[in-house]
Amino acid sequence: MIALVCAAIFDLILSGGRVIDGTGAPWFQADVGLRDDTIAAVGDLSKAKARRRIELHDLALAPGFIDMLGQSELNALVDPRQGSKVRQGITTQLTGEGVSPAPMNRAWIHEQWPWLQKYKLKVDWTDLAGYFRRLRRARLSINEAVMVGASQVRGVVLGFGDVQPDAKQLARMQALVETAMRQGAFGVSTGLIYQPGSLAKTPELIALAKAAAKHGGIYATHLRSEGKRIADGLDEAFIIARESRIPVEICHLKVAGRSN
Repeated sequence: MIALVCAAIFDLILSGGRVIDGTGAPWFQADVGLRDDTIAAVGDLSKAKARRRIELHDLALAPGFIDMLGQSELNALVDPRQGSKVRQGITTQLTGEGVSPAPMNRAWIHEQWPWLQKYKLKVDWTDLAGYFRRLRRARLSINEAVMVGASQVRGVVLGFGDVQPDAKQLARMQALVETAMRQGAFGVSTGLIYQPGSLAKTPELIALAKAAAKHGGIYATHLRSEGKRIADGLDEAFIIARESRIPVEICHLKVAGRSN
């Protein structure tokens, strides 16, 4: 709906842009008026008063984009400005692809130590609640949503070797997923083409997905194969989704290799 507002005072008016509103409708020419951090009016604001006005000269104006595979959970603490995201119009990212910022332990810190040392980043949290507290102190420039990584959980409980969990270990892994979900995770993610995620068998993944499903989460996966065995990888994702009664999102839906 186009709002015709003349008397209102805005903090900022973005003037003369091609508005793409995200509904799938064609773009339309309009001004957008903001108060604080909220869109207050869309329409002809040529006579409205504003503390600041920016002429867009037919540039596109759209809601912030959501990066569904941000992979910047630690980078965000190194440089909270996240200029590479903002300059693409990204205002929210979903991060975590098998690994995640929590749960965290000494083994994972050791595994990531060269990178942490290079960027002088100290890990001072063990769970997702602690990570979110650190994010708030950092004052990120964009919003961040986090998946709990199945590989992350596996590393905490089983380490990085080619081993399979017993019933007690699997129950602990499920408990870690549930804790992360209660602390704000959006679901559980897998990176099945990388170690240690590639060491997990389907029943383990179903168990973790069920733990996320109990809290309304989703299952996001980087399939085991993007080449000759992609059909098998897709079948596994669908089995996990059906058995866990959870929505599934495939992070990289592609087939690689000239022969394919």
